[in-house]
Amino acid sequence: MKLGILGGTFNPVHNGHIYIAEQVINYMSLDLLYMVPSGSPPHKSQCLSYEVRCELLRKSIENSGKIRISYLDSPDFGTSYTLNLLKRFEEEKPSAEIFFIIGEDNVSELYRWYKIDEILKKYKFVVLTRNYKAEKEDQRNSITEKLNYVDIPPYDVSSSEIRNLLRNNKSIEHLVPKAVNDYYINKYEQKENKT
Repeated sequence: MKLGILGGTFNPVHNGHIYIAEQVINYMSLDLLYMVPSGSPPHKSQCLSYEVRCELLRKSIENSGKIRISYLDSPDFGTSYTLNLLKRFEEEKPSAEIFFIIGEDNVSELYRWYKIDEILKKYKFVVLTRNYKAEKEDQRNSITEKLNYVDIPPYDVSSSEIRNLLRNNKSIEHLVPKAVNDYYINKYEQKENKT
């Protein structure tokens, strides 16, 4: 079984996240892809609670055949390093070939990751990039040469953009799954009813 892991804050999950998951499933011929909400994301003081983010994600992918949600990075695990997360997946799916999915913007920081050499010896990384160029090969090192680059056509939306629209009382309906839009509509209505 080929298994993909796509972690993130998902604050909130949006159409771009779902699009990326579907693209990677098709490109890598994955049997399943797990979206893994971060339990305690650093530097995210305005983050929705873990429970809310998980519920919105669960509802958003409930009709997505090969996309699942995983709770293996919940706050119950404390500070979660990528290596520990991958080991938990391996314990649950011992026969799976695991692909950990990251954005290209993370590559330059990989050398800082906890036990990155151990991770790369055992697991495969998929790097989502736009217009991967052959000249990037010249910049590769002992870490990046072990990465699999996948060109994904752009889907220009971000969670910060959505939060900005919400702050300005603008619609996000076209950018997020129905469950997320409904959540914020209900939240707005509850706020209005209290005033």
